[in-house]
Amino acid sequence: VGEACAAMHRAHGVDVRCNALVAGFEGGERVERVLLADGSTVEADLVVVGIGVAPETRWLEGSGLELRDGVVCDATCAAAPGVYAVGDVCRWYNPIFEEEMRVEHWTNVIHQSRQVARNLLAEPGEAKPFASVPYVWSDQYDASIQSLGHPKADDAVEVLHGSLESLEFVAGYRRNGIIVGGLTFNMPQQLSAYRPLMEQRTPWEAVLEHARAMD
Repeated sequence: VGEACAAMHRAHGVDVRCNALVAGFEGGERVERVLLADGSTVEADLVVVGIGVAPETRWLEGSGLELRDGVVCDATCAAAPGVYAVGDVCRWYNPIFEEEMRVEHWTNVIHQSRQVARNLLAEPGEAKPFASVPYVWSDQYDASIQSLGHPKADDAVEVLHGSLESLEFVAGYRRNGIIVGGLTFNMPQQLSAYRPLMEQRTPWEAVLEHARAMD
């Protein structure tokens, strides 16, 4: 899947360099080159820097809350009795995937904040877990890229519909025999059909049967 994405960018004239760390910048009154950690340089007159990927939790040090790549919360998004976290700072236990996660997309905080508001107003002991299937998307060139679930780099991947070469496909991700994620290029309707399968922690063989029935 990564190679298909890289091929799309290269076809549009992008110089894709993986595992390349920026070491610095060179230039006079404005940037002229980007220095990479391997000693190579890239000519540039404009640099876009992505910031904000690390959650800001330093102000909570000494508060008694557990801080580990965010504010650690239980399934209800509670970090301590009466203390909740939402958004990309919240590392909560998602019961659908049976693990902690931290989601950095605005669609997550909309649904998460609604559940936290309900939990804040709930009677003691009646707070409900926030169980969700994360969803993100990106439109690049003429490709609509969408992702469901919580796929990881070491998950097993299988194309369920379409083909990588055509850049029209749905790929499914499995972990421990269960579907945990899906990614599509230009087949959004087919991808959406896998959300309930993720919510139900569907075994992979049943996922393949579902894919064959859709085709």
